[in-house]
Amino acid sequence: VIIDTGAPEDSGLHRFLDRIERIRDPSHNRRYSLSEWRGLFLSSGFEIECAAIEEDVYMFDWWMKVAGVRDAARREIEDTIIKATPEQRKYFRFDIQDGRVVSLRSDRVIIKGRRPL
Repeated sequence: VIIDTGAPEDSGLHRFLDRIERIRDPSHNRRYSLSEWRGLFLSSGFEIECAAIEEDVYMFDWWMKVAGVRDAARREIEDTIIKATPEQRKYFRFDIQDGRVVSLRSDRVIIKGRRPL
């Protein structure tokens, strides 16, 4: 069983999220979508018993704090979010109040696999 952050299937939304993640955490490589997780499981010889996406909501201040984000990177992330396209705003449901990001939605992937007998 793996429970991990996920990414949108849409490549543009996926790139947008990964760009924010790399600013937040320079060691970040990329998030995987549910279909990518499925592919990793199948290519490793697992059968998939169940797979789902759940919605998660990140409180922005907490999300920055747990990663130890410096002020300059935080401002860059907030600026990127504030300048997001309507499609990005709709998908991530950014809550922006008084020019500050309050929260955003994210995908959580849950996938269970087993090796065939």
